[in-house]
Amino acid sequence: MHPDQLTGMIDRINSFNATPGRGITRLTFTPQYEAARRYLVEEMEALGLTVYVDDIGNLFGSLKGSDPNLPAVMAGSHIDTVNHGGRYDGVVGTVAAVESARRMIREGIKPRNPFIVAVFAEEEGSRFGQVMAGSRALTGLLDRQTLYTLTDSDGTPYSEALDSANLKNINRCPSPANIKCMLEAHIEQSVVLEQRSKVLGIVQSIAGIQQATVTIEGTANHAGATPMAMRSDALAAAAEMITAIEDVGSRRAGPSTVATVGNIDCEPNVSNVISGLCRFSLDVRDSDAEILTDAVSGIRSLCSDISERRGVEVTFTEKPRTEPVTLSRSIGQIFEESARKRNLPYMWMPSGAVHDAAVMAQVTEVGMLFVPSRKGRSHVPEEFTAEEDILAGVEVFSDAVISLCGGS
Repeated sequence: MHPDQLTGMIDRINSFNATPGRGITRLTFTPQYEAARRYLVEEMEALGLTVYVDDIGNLFGSLKGSDPNLPAVMAGSHIDTVNHGGRYDGVVGTVAAVESARRMIREGIKPRNPFIVAVFAEEEGSRFGQVMAGSRALTGLLDRQTLYTLTDSDGTPYSEALDSANLKNINRCPSPANIKCMLEAHIEQSVVLEQRSKVLGIVQSIAGIQQATVTIEGTANHAGATPMAMRSDALAAAAEMITAIEDVGSRRAGPSTVATVGNIDCEPNVSNVISGLCRFSLDVRDSDAEILTDAVSGIRSLCSDISERRGVEVTFTEKPRTEPVTLSRSIGQIFEESARKRNLPYMWMPSGAVHDAAVMAQVTEVGMLFVPSRKGRSHVPEEFTAEEDILAGVEVFSDAVISLCGGS
């Protein structure tokens, strides 16, 4: 496997970028996204894969197996990004899947099981506000009507953006019942592998995630004429709630719980008016389903107490929850065997970040492989993974794909 080919694919995908010099921005169905998708279509068609998309916008490239009645091995990730994100999140997994197909073709390996490269739409949720929308819809965890009515910040519905992308070769998506297993390679997005001098992380479990929008309604009023004791300040209440949320994540819940507020808006958002309305995002994660439930419940209770004391109203609008999942031990052992044969240092580890693999684990056996992230930076322009680590990861990943496809 030639490193120049890998880095060339990564560079080409990232050449399609709405914010040059300020990180990578490639939101689902935008011109940059569609250009990157067309590039992948060309690459897969050049390999002889059968390329199609589904009515969700997920992209697939299929390599026939010698026994078409066998369920398919699926591998892939995503190419959408957060705003001003990094070069490797999702792209490494996408390239690893394409390169696995390329290796089988180049080396004359004939898979018994069909092999499907998958590029899932709207994994980040950056445009339509629903993380892993493509894989959720594929697995039936998100119904299509709900998906199609999601809107972006300009009010454009998902269905309209999908239509404007003018996708070709639209077929119904692969049935989860006909998927033997799914594999995903990914950058770690944390510092564990780097700090422990490991090249590979074999993922044992993926944390569950509950996201919500918290809305606080107070009373907008004059900043100078309204006494402090007579205020219903939505922003001040939000500030206290956010501090309480941090406390739940750091002290009150489980040892692996994390709770984050990453976005906040207030109205009227001017310096001399008390805020009458405030909204903020909530993101709570844990690998234990019960602890996750208790943490969210505790946050709701604390916010309710704060709202009552401050004379404001608070509402929670929860997004669909992703449950914690345990990944396939047997697929992990295939990764492990390959790492040992290639003399690559590895470790078994959990994932605090959620991925399409977590969704696919609801319907099939799943394996996931991490490569290191320098200083743990991710979702930022500074995101970086060394070329040699990507190459090592793709080699081990493709070993597993070939093994699971029954390649000979």
